[in-house]
Amino acid sequence: MTNLEQYRGIFLQDAAESFRKIRAAIVVLHKDPTNADAIFEILRLFHSMKSSSAMMGFEKISKSCAIKEKLFREVQSGQVLLSKAVLDDIAAVAAAIEGELK
Repeated sequence: MTNLEQYRGIFLQDAAESFRKIRAAIVVLHKDPTNADAIFEILRLFHSMKSSSAMMGFEKISKSCAIKEKLFREVQSGQVLLSKAVLDDIAAVAAAIEGELK
């Protein structure tokens, strides 16, 4: 067993928890698209998932997370406004990533 293989289970558990939190924050943002705490939480989670998935060799997932992290940096700075369509896209991407990790 390689060093990375022994951490795969921990990574998968952490990823599942991160995506649960992303889904919860999306629910908050559907009600209030300007909620700074929910925006920061999603940004932070995509940032963490970007790094950890890259470390575990999930490059495609890392790239998807990097794109969503960039989007939420733009939301945080006021360059992008969240709409229902954007939030639905985030939810779909999160679900797709979760599916790839199962």
